[in-house]
Amino acid sequence: MKTKIYLLAIAVSVAIGCSNKLIRKAESHHDSENFSSAAKTYEEALKDNSTENDTKAMLALADCYYNMNRYADAEKWYAKAINSPDAKPIDRRHYAEVMKAQGKCAEANAVLEEYLKADPNDRVARNMMVPCKTETSATETTTLPADSLYAVSQIDFGFIGSSFSPSRFGSQLFVTASTPNSVGAPMDERTGKGFLDLYLVTIRDTENIAFTSTTDDMGGSTGRSSAATKVNAIGEINTEYHEGAAIISPNGKMLLFTRSKLEKNKTPVKSLDDENHLELCSAELDGDKWSNITPLPFSKKEYSAGHPAMTSDGERLYFISDMPGGMGGTDIYYTDYNGGDWGKPVNVGAKINTPGNEMFPVIRRVDTGKDFLYFSSNGLGGDGGLDMFRTEMTNNLPGDPLRLGSPFNSTYDDFGICYNPDGLSGYFSSNRNNNEGTDNIHAFKRRPTNIYIKAHVMYKKSMTPVTQTKLEILNTKTADNKDYTTDNSGVVIFKADSLTPYNFVAPKEGYITAFKTVTTPGYTGKLNDTIDVVLYLDGIELNLAIRIENIYYDFDKSNIRPDAAIELNKLVRIMKDNPTITVELGSHCDARGSYAYNDALSQRRADAAIAYIISQGIAADRITAKGYGERVLLNHCSDGVDCSAEEHQWNRRTEFKVTGLGSGVLKSEL
Repeated sequence: MKTKIYLLAIAVSVAIGCSNKLIRKAESHHDSENFSSAAKTYEEALKDNSTENDTKAMLALADCYYNMNRYADAEKWYAKAINSPDAKPIDRRHYAEVMKAQGKCAEANAVLEEYLKADPNDRVARNMMVPCKTETSATETTTLPADSLYAVSQIDFGFIGSSFSPSRFGSQLFVTASTPNSVGAPMDERTGKGFLDLYLVTIRDTENIAFTSTTDDMGGSTGRSSAATKVNAIGEINTEYHEGAAIISPNGKMLLFTRSKLEKNKTPVKSLDDENHLELCSAELDGDKWSNITPLPFSKKEYSAGHPAMTSDGERLYFISDMPGGMGGTDIYYTDYNGGDWGKPVNVGAKINTPGNEMFPVIRRVDTGKDFLYFSSNGLGGDGGLDMFRTEMTNNLPGDPLRLGSPFNSTYDDFGICYNPDGLSGYFSSNRNNNEGTDNIHAFKRRPTNIYIKAHVMYKKSMTPVTQTKLEILNTKTADNKDYTTDNSGVVIFKADSLTPYNFVAPKEGYITAFKTVTTPGYTGKLNDTIDVVLYLDGIELNLAIRIENIYYDFDKSNIRPDAAIELNKLVRIMKDNPTITVELGSHCDARGSYAYNDALSQRRADAAIAYIISQGIAADRITAKGYGERVLLNHCSDGVDCSAEEHQWNRRTEFKVTGLGSGVLKSEL
């Protein structure tokens, strides 16, 4: 018995010794940020029963997976050790982050509340809690809603590893990717994946990409579509280390890209803490080759700089950096560019930057001529991981950020958006739908939006519908003029073009013809949008003054301005729709000038208006002119009263009143 106990003790001792050796090896890898090798070694060590309660090792393993973006694996090991004395406050925050990535908002909130007891001023942690409390639908949605504006599909460019940060280069895309055929060593020890290279990809038209309308519980598309027709590694740019996150300058002559900091484009440059940081470089296009690769002057060995984005005028470059003096993690900075000279980097400030990480800025010029800055952050609050935000630029400076909705943001990391020239489709990067920490490019396309106009014709007095009556509708862009008939509800519904003025005319004998002009909106955030238009028919009454809107005269003038002619045409139409009525047209002046002068001026204006109306086919004996001078003012601007030009102009008006109905018109009771 003693012999067996002694042999057992030796066996256990040997096992503990082996485990301790593996733990020390894993710790060495972890301290060197060789997370891939550290994770494998920790996993091997923790298989031994003698280390099943080694919570320090479990937390270190969880941290490895956290840094490798393998969130499900990280959550598993955090859960085993988070309540141990070895757990630090930052472990709790990371645990909450990876749970949130799994869509576990309530559980993540509970952990964050505990974490905030130790660090109540952590702005990142507080922002992480907001979506779980106020926007639970963003994390609870399991399918793309039927009225979702965007279809999304994961794209297969043929890369084996990660691919992300697409940016346009004519009809092609710059893409950052890691593949088994990368220029560098087979594996980056930190991530366990291949080194990143820069590729130029020829893509199919987005129209030919097979989009899916369903998502999984992480808000990611379930389909995969092939988009690349040709993939070329950029040999002049790629080295044995990391390259990526590239853009072309607006003039098409300069490539700006991110890479590992190298000496003479060959040897890694190490900082004092033995880190090889990232730097921003430029290259010139020489024919079809890139040459004169030059690090930007603010790229230093003691910190990283990367992820370029340039304003559409080519005068300002945005980028990210963890340089000293920032707000925490990586911040967004800008530098001004002037004829080859780069200005001093400027932090964009707390409106955008947080104690977390702000990354992957993108500048997009929209149809209105404005620039928008897109970027990703894990410090501003959102669905989880990196979320994408957008802000409008004014004078090349960003405004308040607005978080993009689903399906652009998920509980995982979402970043690096790129729009196609149509402004309706494009690409973005995400590591949703996998636990391997692999980033993939997703295509998106806005679904066609439908705008409808619902036109109502109503009797003004009774507010009842005018049924089975004519309604004329003119598309002023296409000059397409169509006649419709209202239904039994007094309504006409039709599909309309966006951003188009439509003119509506509702004629009915015995009534003042109704006019309306409505311009349809553009993108409203809805798949189907209906615009209501109401036209009111007013019965004809004798001697009731009706103002002809927007009939104005220049000071001391009687000529018919173009804007006045448009309105006078409406009176022409009313008289043609009611061919037996007779009309008096009255013209009014403001109080400036003498009574006698204004009487004469208003008469000349009335005569000019009548001459125009007669020229449009109205018989001269059906209309008379009356100049009222300044005798019927509509406001306080009489003689001696100080008034603005606008107040005086309000009195310079034209009105008409029906002076006779004729035998064909009966006064409407409606």
